[in-house]
Amino acid sequence: MSVTTVARTGLLQPAVRSAVLFIAAFSFLFLLMDRLVGVYDEGIILTASMLVNAGKLIHRDFYANYGPGEFYLLSWLFQLFGQKVMVGRILDLSVRAGILLLVYRAGRPYARRGVAMLATAACACWLATVGNAGYPVYPSMLLAIVSTWLVVRLLSGEPGISAVKEAVLAGLLAGAVGLFRYDVGMFTFAAHGMTAVLVMLLNQNHAQSPPRPALLGYVLGFAFPVSVLCLFYVAQGAFSGLVHDVIAFPARYYAATRSLPFPSLRGVRWLEKFSLMSIYLPLLIAFAVLVGGLLDPRMFMPQKLAATEDAGRRDVKAVFVIAFTSLSLLFFCKGMVRVSLEHVQLSLIPAVMALTVYVGFVGKSRQWLRMGIAALLMLTVSAALATAMLRAADHHRVLWAFDWLSGYAHGRPGFVLEKAPADRLAAQAPRPLLLLHPDRDPALDYLARHAGPQDRIFVGLAHHDKIFINDVSIYFLAQKLPLTKWHHFDPGLQNSLAVQRQIVADFERTRPLYIWLESTWESANEPNQSRHSSGVHLLDRHIAAHYALEKTFGKVAILRRKPGQDA
Repeated sequence: MSVTTVARTGLLQPAVRSAVLFIAAFSFLFLLMDRLVGVYDEGIILTASMLVNAGKLIHRDFYANYGPGEFYLLSWLFQLFGQKVMVGRILDLSVRAGILLLVYRAGRPYARRGVAMLATAACACWLATVGNAGYPVYPSMLLAIVSTWLVVRLLSGEPGISAVKEAVLAGLLAGAVGLFRYDVGMFTFAAHGMTAVLVMLLNQNHAQSPPRPALLGYVLGFAFPVSVLCLFYVAQGAFSGLVHDVIAFPARYYAATRSLPFPSLRGVRWLEKFSLMSIYLPLLIAFAVLVGGLLDPRMFMPQKLAATEDAGRRDVKAVFVIAFTSLSLLFFCKGMVRVSLEHVQLSLIPAVMALTVYVGFVGKSRQWLRMGIAALLMLTVSAALATAMLRAADHHRVLWAFDWLSGYAHGRPGFVLEKAPADRLAAQAPRPLLLLHPDRDPALDYLARHAGPQDRIFVGLAHHDKIFINDVSIYFLAQKLPLTKWHHFDPGLQNSLAVQRQIVADFERTRPLYIWLESTWESANEPNQSRHSSGVHLLDRHIAAHYALEKTFGKVAILRRKPGQDA
């Protein structure tokens, strides 16, 4: 299709608007991006992607509780652009900007422009300041929103292509969600099933209910990527690892060692109070939808509307609200164990999308309910702004890096996006945009000067009987492969006797010259079982017997294998 034809058919203008919105969203997200490299979640993604490039297989060769999607996608980008932190950051910003584009484009046809813009701005504040870079929740959210949008069109009887094809596509995308986060994929499937049941129960006589072949097409579409992935794991000998990493271990330890209570709003400043309200917004929005449905059931029963009303359009709005509220509620289940804004954000964005359409959907006869929904929208915007104001004030945000931005824009020597491994051997260090937490830069410089290029390392803690997290990013930043598949620490895992035995066996087989231990999280005491010692000291005794302190950098200690231990 030529450019002239595209312009005549009116396709160019929406495409240009979408491109402008995406670029604006990307720029906003970049300016509020945290410059510090994440030691844990971001480190997990970067190191696992490096392992994939080295030929290692998830669940078989290294422990992971995420799906393979982010690891393999980023590993392909590493092959094109090099193994750099900024490659992962650009992917992360692009995904988040895509989510903002969807928030606006999905809700705009069924909501006023001002409401859609307010909702998108609120989501932008959260996406810019909440959540670690590279977190697989974001590509999962992106795919889930697109898939749910297709389900809305299917259940409301206005698919752009045939119903069966659109259903298959929606199912494929829902299945693809699980490639990034297994649990989120199952929640997406359950939310779509709940939506279909609710819509069909409320509209039993609706002529535009989806045909059975379309529903079957959705199920088959969802099953395809899931089945292919499981068969691949079986063929590669990774299925037992999958069961351990994703089912057996989390079922026993995740709630016990990672749970956090719902935060109290008492005794905190007003700005922080509004920010914490973000955690409760998905429940408030779902409650508002439920109240509206109970007070005026006709809102969700388009076939019973008066003939003078635009029943078809209200039908789409009704399904939209039901679908995204269902998605939000199922996603909220994921955040109910470790309650924090970072974990509830997955539920928060779909809830705001439902609210965007619901604001103008409530009947005029319920004026007090309309006022309540409008107040809820204002609370949403206030909570998002409060979160952004609290977190954007951090001086590590790109927005405040005036000197670096000016130097990089003018091409001054020494201003780089990040410090490369070769820079650590140079006499003059560059001024990078991306920064490391204290003590890490000099410790990494020391490893670069003393460890061999092919040496493996171990990044652990001062004591391994009590575990909170470890710095998984060091493997990637040092460009060193881990000596063990258990490089990513979780409480209940590396402080167990069985896993420590495996790590000790890996030590004996690999015999790394240098290891990295730190005491940064020694005082971490969350209100769960992670604060208790397991009483297992096997790994600590092995390290003490075979390694001696070489150099300390604040809370980071570099240990070297004792002489005579290499035979």
